[in-house]
Amino acid sequence: MNHNQCDNRFRDSVQIKLDFLGEQPSCDHGPMLLFEKSSNVDKRFFACSAYRDRKLCSAYVLETDWMNDKKKEPNTVKESQLLSTSRKLDYIRENILDKPDSYLECKSYCHSCGELFVHDKKHVNHQITKRISEDLLKKPSQFLDPLDHSKKEAQYFFSENSINVILGLLQDAKVSHVLCIACPTIFERLKKDGSKKCLMLDLDIRFRQFYGPQEYLLYNMFNHHFFNGIESVSIYEQFLKEAKNNLAVVMDPPFGGKVEIIAHTLRKIDGEYKLLNGVKSSEISNFWIFPYFMESQILNKLPNFAMLDYKIEYTNHSQFQKGPKGRKQGSPVRIFTNVNLQKLKLPAREGYRYCGFCKKWISPENKHCSSCNSCTSKDGRTYVHCVKCQRCVKPTWIHCVKCNRCALAEHPCMLFQERTKEVANLKKIKTDSFSMAKSTTKWTVTEHRNT
Repeated sequence: MNHNQCDNRFRDSVQIKLDFLGEQPSCDHGPMLLFEKSSNVDKRFFACSAYRDRKLCSAYVLETDWMNDKKKEPNTVKESQLLSTSRKLDYIRENILDKPDSYLECKSYCHSCGELFVHDKKHVNHQITKRISEDLLKKPSQFLDPLDHSKKEAQYFFSENSINVILGLLQDAKVSHVLCIACPTIFERLKKDGSKKCLMLDLDIRFRQFYGPQEYLLYNMFNHHFFNGIESVSIYEQFLKEAKNNLAVVMDPPFGGKVEIIAHTLRKIDGEYKLLNGVKSSEISNFWIFPYFMESQILNKLPNFAMLDYKIEYTNHSQFQKGPKGRKQGSPVRIFTNVNLQKLKLPAREGYRYCGFCKKWISPENKHCSSCNSCTSKDGRTYVHCVKCQRCVKPTWIHCVKCNRCALAEHPCMLFQERTKEVANLKKIKTDSFSMAKSTTKWTVTEHRNT
């Protein structure tokens, strides 16, 4: 990518307008989101909330067209394909999984069709797992093929160690109810242990054939949409009521998901929880699994969150686990939470230890910096302190006199300097706009009083 391409991408950003009021057009994945390009603010458009590639979901409506269309036909054109599939999987669950008859003991799963079956006439030449045991049927994530489309569903399942750590954190948080959003392995373990009541919300329709509506709800986290309407919403709200003062949310979103959308959903859940249980209800204990390099974005949207030092590992991603193909620094995935880090213990057997200065558990390579008064490592390496920058930086970085900052030895100085100026100018524009708005507000109030 050349310099101009970088510059254009930096300027022409796409923003999501989450403050849109009124009815929105819908696609197969629920209400669409409103987007705005910085280069063309007059041409705002609605697009699918779940899939960013229009080849996967072609839904696209200009805001002007939608507002001018009084009939709003896009909302009533057809039933979501997911709902019709849902009914089919309900039938499979009720007539295969829930049947005790002995002739149904030979349950099999067709990976080509994504469904359970007993008679395999229509599944000839398909990829099949035969004779699935009753115990394995309670852990479908162990035989389901992970969804792996990078722009659609990139699905990874937690390793056994990571599952145990997350369950330990839930124990430390002292909760009785857990809302599992896009983390089926956590739901399976909680359901097996029976120590906490849990409800799974997921967009993976395949789980519908394994779990009834009181356990699993077809759900899109990017628009907080429940596909079965009031029936699903009622189950969800009842779960929130039962969980008063004892609720945790564990969320493992796709890493390509926009932080502002996910944060918006968490705030919605929190608002609904307090509406049902009262504003004085104790805070929800949130555990959001996401890469460490998204920390600044997450804390910007949810300033009461902090990043745990634990490295989350997945069974079906070589770079997100230990081994010859894994990253030298370990998995880049962390846990972000609003729970006091002092309460959350990490496994000492894996080298994690408690820092008495920071009052939190840290990873083996993390060192407390007396100058920063913090354990500064983020990416799995031991950071070093730069006196000139007055902060700790990655060990491969050096201080650049031209840029007046630390960076990799090979870095584009001019690009760094131009971006620094551009960011400074943007901050100045925002500050000036805020000052002007504040001044105008004062003048308006004074004028109103005088009249």
